Amino acid sequence: MNEHARHLGALQTRAVTPSGLADPRQFNSAYDLTRIARACFADPAFRRYALTERSPDPGPAGPTRQGLPDPPELPGRLVELVDGEMRDAALV
Repeated sequence: MNEHARHLGALQTRAVTPSGLADPRQFNSAYDLTRIARACFADPAFRRYALTERSPDPGPAGPTRQGLPDPPELPGRLVELVDGEMRDAALV
């Protein structure tokens, strides 16, 4: 991630965990986050995924169209918001 961030010109970014979450040695500037977000949204596959509001649900009655739940309702959440900071749920 650090090498990729430098390639994007995000020079005030330091990742120290594989997930990119919750470590006091890790930091990003707002400018760097903007550069990283722009690079993400320049990728058509990422943009399509990030902007998905509805998804086919192959439920017991066959495929239907239903809205995706809000993040707090997602089963098996991987992160939690603690004191305004995203953290690995297993570490909280």
